[in-house]
Amino acid sequence: MKNFKTIIHLTIYFSIIVLFSSSVIADESMPPFQDGTVVGINFGNRPVTGTTRCGGLGVCVMQVLPNNKSSSTSDYDAQGIAYLGKDGRLKIDLDKASISVLRSQEQFNNYSFKLPDDFDLPGELVQNLGIKSSGVKLSSGDYLVHESQEFYTITF
Repeated sequence: MKNFKTIIHLTIYFSIIVLFSSSVIADESMPPFQDGTVVGINFGNRPVTGTTRCGGLGVCVMQVLPNNKSSSTSDYDAQGIAYLGKDGRLKIDLDKASISVLRSQEQFNNYSFKLPDDFDLPGELVQNLGIKSSGVKLSSGDYLVHESQEFYTITF
C-alpha cells in the first residue's frame, strides 16, 4: 500500500512538472503574430547633426514596409510586426536578428522601453490596424518589454 501511494504522488508530481514546463516552452517558442503589419523602426528622439540618423532613446521613425515584408537592407535599426493585442493595446514584436547588440542594450535596458516624447503613429499603420481615428499618438513613458529567444515585444 505504501508503494502504491508513493507511485501516485510521483505520478501527480511529474504531471505537474510536465504541464508547467510545456507552458513555459510554448511561450518562448511562439511565433510572431501573423496578422500584423510589418514595420521598420529607427530609434532615437532627436536628429544626429550632419546625418539623417537619430540619436537617443525612443522612436524617431516608424514606417510600414512595402508589401508587408521585412527589408533585407539596413535602412532601419529594427524590423518587426505591429498588431493590436487581445486587450486592444498596440504590440510590436521586434525581430532580434534585425537589431544590433549595441542598439538592443541601449533601447531595452531592464525590460523597459523609454519613449521620452509622444510619437505620432503613421497613418498607414493606424489604418492597417483598423483604428477608426486619425492622429493616433503613443504617449511618452516607460513601456514593458518581453524578451523571447527571437523577439523583443513592446506593449504600448
